Amino acid sequence: MNGLIEAVGQIVAAHVSKSPMTSEEIVAEIARVHSTLSTLSDDSCPKTVALPAVPIRKAFKKSEVVCLLCGKAMKTLTRHLATMHAMKPKEYRNRFGIPRQQSLTAPSFSALRRDLAIARGLPDHLVKARAVRQENLSAKRTAGRA
Repeated sequence: MNGLIEAVGQIVAAHVSKSPMTSEEIVAEIARVHSTLSTLSDDSCPKTVALPAVPIRKAFKKSEVVCLLCGKAMKTLTRHLATMHAMKPKEYRNRFGIPRQQSLTAPSFSALRRDLAIARGLPDHLVKARAVRQENLSAKRTAGRA
């Protein structure tokens, strides 16, 4: 519905920019364009279902993930979906029926990133940071009671 209103606005704005109209004519034009676009987007029109570029089973491999929209293979889909297809992972999953448990990142890439984080000492840093945060919260609570 929101896309319909945006489309009506763009069409009418383009028409008004090219030909002078009174406010009554603009309102009538908005109503006419909205009516026409609503008729075109009715459920009575047959809708085409977009098929995935590759079968879903073949899209998720150990070393790469294939985009079902364009067929491009990569290590992780999240940024690709946002930049190339203006889509969020949740929309992508819903469109193709991908379960939430299925990662949109190649398992080998996730393992590599995990190993790098462990090599840099991230788990130890997280434990220390959580302890410091807990101490700060405890100090605030005791200071607030006093």
